[in-house]
Amino acid sequence: MIRTAHPTRPLAHARGDNRNRRIEDLVTFGRYSDPAVAQDAKSALTDAGIEPVVAGNEEEIDVFVHEADGERAVDVLTKKSTDLVCPACGSRDIERAHKLAIFMVLVAATYGLELAINLPSLTFFAAVIIGGALLLAPSYRCTACGKRFDPNA
Repeated sequence: MIRTAHPTRPLAHARGDNRNRRIEDLVTFGRYSDPAVAQDAKSALTDAGIEPVVAGNEEEIDVFVHEADGERAVDVLTKKSTDLVCPACGSRDIERAHKLAIFMVLVAATYGLELAINLPSLTFFAAVIIGGALLLAPSYRCTACGKRFDPNA
């Protein structure tokens, strides 16, 4: 699981376009205390075509990626943090819905409306209705086809 390389020699890669990459080009991508989580991150990056280097001990595991792959690595682990598959198109490009942010914006707008028309009970009842609707709304969205779904349904 731990790959080491001499700091002055290029890392060995299977693809020809990466042969000139050096260990000096590596940046720390993540530090994990749980080996299973570090392995999941390594697997997700490898599946996306990014070659991570993992080093550490039982207490702390560092995952490194080449500087050129840094932004793509962040995208891989933030967008594909689950093993969910879209029921409509089969894509694994799934993201979680931001329900709390939506709830806060809608409640703030309702409060502003309540101040404008002077109906104090409007904010409370609107917040209850908005909160209930968001709890029932699907939790995930496929970025490939746009379908919203709940994996438990």
